Amino acid sequence: MKRVLRFAFIFLSALCILIDGSHFRGGIISWRPLNSIPTGSTAQILIHQRYFWNRQWVSFPNPNCTEATVAAQTPIPVNSYMTCLGNCSSSNYSSTGLPTIMTSTDCDANPIIETWAGERYDTLALPLITAITIGFVSSAWLNTLYIGAASPWSIVSRVDLGLRPDGLINSSPVTNTLPVVFCQRAVTVVHSVQMADNDGTDILKCRWSNSNSTYNYNHYDECGGICSGLPSGTTLTRSNCTLSFNLPIANLYYACALQIEDYYNSSSTSPMSSVPVQFLFYAYNTSASACAQRPSIIGARPNTACIGAPIGVQLNETVIVQTYCPGQTIVDIVTSSPIGMIHSAISNSSSGIWTMILTWTPTATQSGPQGFCAGAIDNSGLQSDTYCITFLVNISAVSLIQSSATPVGNILQNQTVFQIQADASIFPPTRNSTYIYFNDATINTVVQSFDCGWAPEVTYTGSSVIIQFPVAPWIPGHSYYVTFDSGVASGGTYCHVESAPISSPTFWTFTVLPSTTTTTTTTISQTTELLDYSCTENDVSIQFALLSSSHTAWNSTSNCSLQQCNASLIDNNNCLSSSTPCFDYRTINNISYCAPAILCSILETCDNITQTCSSNDSVCIINSCCSPQAVCLPLLATQMCKTGWFYTSSMSVARSGHTASILSNGKVLVTGGYGNGYLNSAELYDPSTGTWTTTGNMTDARYTHTASVLLNGKVLVAGGADINGSSNSAELYDPSTGTWTTTGNMNNGRKGHTASVLSNGKVLVTGGESNGYIDINSTELYDPSTGFWTTTGSMIDTRYLHAASVLSNGKVLVTGGEGNVGVLSSAELIDPSTGTWTTTSNLTNARYWHTSSVLSDGKVLVTGGWNGFIALNSVELYDPSIGTWTTTGTMTNGRSYHTASVLSNGKVLVTGGWNFLSSFNSTELYDPSSSTWTTTGNMNNARHAHTASVLSNGLVLLAGGADNSGSLSSAELY
Repeated sequence: MKRVLRFAFIFLSALCILIDGSHFRGGIISWRPLNSIPTGSTAQILIHQRYFWNRQWVSFPNPNCTEATVAAQTPIPVNSYMTCLGNCSSSNYSSTGLPTIMTSTDCDANPIIETWAGERYDTLALPLITAITIGFVSSAWLNTLYIGAASPWSIVSRVDLGLRPDGLINSSPVTNTLPVVFCQRAVTVVHSVQMADNDGTDILKCRWSNSNSTYNYNHYDECGGICSGLPSGTTLTRSNCTLSFNLPIANLYYACALQIEDYYNSSSTSPMSSVPVQFLFYAYNTSASACAQRPSIIGARPNTACIGAPIGVQLNETVIVQTYCPGQTIVDIVTSSPIGMIHSAISNSSSGIWTMILTWTPTATQSGPQGFCAGAIDNSGLQSDTYCITFLVNISAVSLIQSSATPVGNILQNQTVFQIQADASIFPPTRNSTYIYFNDATINTVVQSFDCGWAPEVTYTGSSVIIQFPVAPWIPGHSYYVTFDSGVASGGTYCHVESAPISSPTFWTFTVLPSTTTTTTTTISQTTELLDYSCTENDVSIQFALLSSSHTAWNSTSNCSLQQCNASLIDNNNCLSSSTPCFDYRTINNISYCAPAILCSILETCDNITQTCSSNDSVCIINSCCSPQAVCLPLLATQMCKTGWFYTSSMSVARSGHTASILSNGKVLVTGGYGNGYLNSAELYDPSTGTWTTTGNMTDARYTHTASVLLNGKVLVAGGADINGSSNSAELYDPSTGTWTTTGNMNNGRKGHTASVLSNGKVLVTGGESNGYIDINSTELYDPSTGFWTTTGSMIDTRYLHAASVLSNGKVLVTGGEGNVGVLSSAELIDPSTGTWTTTSNLTNARYWHTSSVLSDGKVLVTGGWNGFIALNSVELYDPSIGTWTTTGTMTNGRSYHTASVLSNGKVLVTGGWNFLSSFNSTELYDPSSSTWTTTGNMNNARHAHTASVLSNGLVLLAGGADNSGSLSSAELY
């Protein structure tokens, strides 16, 4: 785009422009509901128009548009209207139509392009029976067309608000295109048109626009004078909207008119909407001096990428163009952009590299997909292939989490498995040539790269990317770092919004330990101490030092440590628990250590006589579980971490119906509950020592209350049952002093309610049961800055023993519960910014005493519960983006009053529960990536009404609860 500085101009508001002359160059019309969930008889619809004009049209005032026009978002004064063209009686669409005055988005002074582009958005309230054809019909196309020169234009779209088969309001497809695409004459051209849709599961197809108003979907002339505007022999692949053609005459424009349509699924025969896209091709002859290779747009973001774009956050992207011949320069980058995007001047940043910086701050009106396209033109008139990317406004990109990368630091030369997690469920790239690179920093070279689009060495599970090297390529003593192309991780939303490229040499680094180990026939000698190794699964460390005369293995703070035991005892299992039998390091110094029994079955065996292992990083040991066969114990191995369920120390008192809160220091605060009566006691669990200590007592005893960790680190406890019924009292725990202080009382006494910490730091309490066994719908907010409660909007339904989840958009989803009318399947949302409640889709099954967990992809998983007759094994997923529930497998056991914990790998661990006859010790795991359930090891105690806390080291702490005999004091770790 030639960025020519000209004086700004001012359009007079009263200026009237007549539609005449050859000035139209194509456009797009699309639409979407602001809320796809139907409420009432009307829907708010956002209609989008985008048109391309001849910037030198005689009716446009001089000077013609410049980049300053775009930056100022100057209106394009085309005073006409997009009107209703068919079935207008089904809608209240304005009889005069919508204005076509555009906001400037692009301006190009290239003498062949000469385009002034703009777009506008209008919000209309239309009845749900609306099924109309709307369009912009006038004259005239430019007068140098291969077919249809100076003819009238007709660009039309179908708006049908009849509900889809899934009960939602449809959104039309979206697209973008350059106004003019340069093509060499007399060569086969293959060109793809961008297609996308807010409804991510729809099947998209494109077809030729046609003038047969009797049979086409829009029931109107869709293309005016440019129907069949491309030469005969042109083909169109509908499934990916790819054109193949040959332009016979140079220095002419060829018009293309297409309709992009969405189908509910692959078996659907009728589209749900139809979006027009009209634009131009221009044929040129190459000059004798032209480079043999056209320029190409390259860079961190590949063609067709989907990029997350938060509202109100400035986004900066770079268009990078590569040239290939001496003297080949870039004179123009033609663009098609969303409103508000600013384009820098073209700069020649290095030899053969040309760049343009895009700067854009998306607005709320632009929520959803926004297209951007570019084409680079060199000084001989050659144009690059069209480059298009999609910005997903108000949809966050998935991000790779630096702290989750493993291994880091020092590794062994035989390391072959590497893993990193994202902040949401992820999928492989939607295209090939998207790489992970392993780089040798010592010699500055790429050691290995994997194409994540197809390489079998790269797998995606939940939120994790796992890379498995067939053979370890590492050189001892060398340092390495890992880098990522854009889109190594793709989200599950819409067009799979992709992760950003990572090129930093410090993001993920590791060093291969030097090979300094020597062996003899009788002993193992190590001249240097092996450094710490972190267990991948549980994030705890074991330090080993192997010297010629002694061997130590210790960690004073970890449950995963090897503890010295007495090998002279007859019972070698004389360790802290039977799951860590005593191993005997007979080859070193006859000191014995406790280690997990699982080692017996998975380790390499060694000779009992020679006591040698194939690896110098292992030592031959004898253990009663493995007896009489000795095994090789790795000195650096993740197997040293315990797996499955194992006891930790017990609480000071038995309790059920209590709360457990993870404090900022990693400790767990347990409060109240029921044991030998209602409890006011509290105690702390320290994961570093595995012990419980009592802390200050609450002022009031309470059961089925709530506890919320505030942003200041204090814990707010509210409500619950005591000997007097439902309490309205609240108090604060200060971890720094271990003391409780009372704070303002709630307006209602309540038990079996929910409490949610909002993004603004306030706490929302909903529903519950008040005195007299009355279920309530009142809600109130606690403000930590004042210590007072204020009422906010009441829920639509009364509910008790329900569940609440804070969604990623800040709203709170409340589900199920028991109400005054019985067990509920209803669900509703509160918007904290307005304090208003709205209904959303109902659960498939009514339930209370269920769980509600927010997954890494933002969806909400609801499990089990009681429906008034049985404990349920059904499971449902709520998608906040569309407001609907879907079933997702079933648990092995029906369970209520159980727990569900989202683990660091994105899976959900469900434990225990109650079926009104007995408690369970069974547990199972839900994998969001496959929507499947698998059983895992049983707990040591059956329990319900217990708590589950995911600790900072990845372990899950279960505390208390009740079994068939009463409340429990025991605790265990998973």
